[in-house]
Amino acid sequence: MQQFRDLLARLTGREFQPELSDIGDAMEAMQRGIDASDSGRYKAAIQIFTAVISAAPNTAGVYQHRGSAFAESGNHDAAIVDYDVSIRLTPSYPDTYLDRGNSYHARNEFAKALKDYTEALRLNPRFGEAYANRAATHVLLGDEESAKADIQEAHSLGVDRSALDALIEETRRQAN
Repeated sequence: MQQFRDLLARLTGREFQPELSDIGDAMEAMQRGIDASDSGRYKAAIQIFTAVISAAPNTAGVYQHRGSAFAESGNHDAAIVDYDVSIRLTPSYPDTYLDRGNSYHARNEFAKALKDYTEALRLNPRFGEAYANRAATHVLLGDEESAKADIQEAHSLGVDRSALDALIEETRRQAN
């Protein structure tokens, strides 16, 4: 059956959308959506996650994943809407704040991005990626002292030093 679905997807350019009649079907479809997103097929992933949302509308993780697929495809407005729903359903998941912060950052809404990165860190004080992203946002907002503190914390939590330094250097160029 999966082989048929793969062939159909290649022929039509769309993923096969089965009727999701039970939670098992929805979980299987969710995994197909994650796989599609992981392989860069964001449009297909969005279609699959939308079908899962129809079957399981109160599942925060589906909105989180669809938001990420929207963000990866450049639609940060739609991503933020999905992240908002995910946060309403599960307000204690730090990754959603990080991802929404990234979408705000992409829209040059740096104060909102900073707020989301800070909330992600409140929920998970050992979230190195959130420190790195918040450091870059501090640079863009001209707060070098806070940026340095976040860079140091990100390094101490294992964020790759050369990658973070490159991010900060590029951010400083953009800020000027």
